[in-house]
Amino acid sequence: MYNEKFYFSTGEFAKLCNVTKHTLFHYDEIGVFSPEITAKNGYRYYSALQYDTFCAIASLRELGMSLKEIKEYLDQRTPEKTVHLLQMQEEKIEAQIKHLKALKKVLKSKKDAIEKAVLMDDKSIFIEEQKEEYLLLSKQITEANDYDMTLNIANLINSVPIDFMYYNILGMLHFSNDIKKNNFILNGKFYLKLLDKTIKNSYFIKSKENYLVTYHHGNFDNISDAYTRLFEFAERNKLFLNEIFYEETVVNDLSVLCSNNYITKVMVGIKSE
Repeated sequence: MYNEKFYFSTGEFAKLCNVTKHTLFHYDEIGVFSPEITAKNGYRYYSALQYDTFCAIASLRELGMSLKEIKEYLDQRTPEKTVHLLQMQEEKIEAQIKHLKALKKVLKSKKDAIEKAVLMDDKSIFIEEQKEEYLLLSKQITEANDYDMTLNIANLINSVPIDFMYYNILGMLHFSNDIKKNNFILNGKFYLKLLDKTIKNSYFIKSKENYLVTYHHGNFDNISDAYTRLFEFAERNKLFLNEIFYEETVVNDLSVLCSNNYITKVMVGIKSE
């Protein structure tokens, strides 16, 4: 016989564990955690010792284990299996920490870029030292319509492994000769900035050097003005520019309602003397 005063009812135990009665019913149904006593009238009662067991289940759930995995573990638990389980979960947490640190770096980079862009007018030109960056390039653009360019971008993004973190910055790479012919689409390539160069061997290195930089405000209809400013500034100041230009729309649909309010950063490396 049992004495009800030494046991918790389903409602009392649920409140003790900070869960709903439905959670306890569900755990019982799937065999993960059952009451110590089920009376003839169907009432369920939990012992005080079961509180520790439920806390252990809650900890495993917090570590990301499914109820099925928890049941399998509890049915065959041993100290050795506990050590192995904790080791596996520790490694999983370390991977999550690494991912979150990378995500924080991505968010800070995006935030800093936007803050700087909104302070710059569309006439200013300046020289900026930039660090080495690793770019994942798309296929060369051969069609200038939105449909094909969207496919090109999607294929580029989908080529990044799901567990690999990259900067949330999409850019376009143009060649000097195409720009001078007023061709801003064909022969160019889209790119994603990578956090490091471990993803694959086909990354492109944007070299560490001084870059001539300007910002373009508005949509892309007259973005040629930004390139013209760079060429004219370089000529006036006797600067020799590299062949590759980089174009990044820093303020885009994430930040503004209309493409007329876009802000695009345009940059090109300066050749060393």
